[in-house]
Amino acid sequence: VHTNKAHFISLPLSIGFRPFSRVQVKGGVAPGILLETENTLEERFVSHGKNELLSSNETRGYRSSFKALQVTATIGANYWFSKRNNIQFTLHKGLTDFSKNEVFGNSKDDSTSRFEISLNRVIW
Repeated sequence: VHTNKAHFISLPLSIGFRPFSRVQVKGGVAPGILLETENTLEERFVSHGKNELLSSNETRGYRSSFKALQVTATIGANYWFSKRNNIQFTLHKGLTDFSKNEVFGNSKDDSTSRFEISLNRVIW
């Protein structure tokens, strides 16, 4: 089973301050709940050094193999280059192990992380 996608809903909570009029620094946490996973289920024949793919199916499920609650730490900064436009940089680093180690037979910490760059415009 290969997990291709994991779908979450999260609620980011952050605080920020402005050390300068055009710069905001922020940090926080984002608890998230795993909703669904998308997987590839493969059946293989392995013998005498050969590894032959017999079948492959796309499927949903296997959610029970992963921890439902994920917590991510966030740190970021915004820079306003005009009154209504800014660029935002945010680093998200997982604080919890994603998979249930007893299911996969390992003790590896496989948390998630990502880096975002976004352009924002205030319209109101």
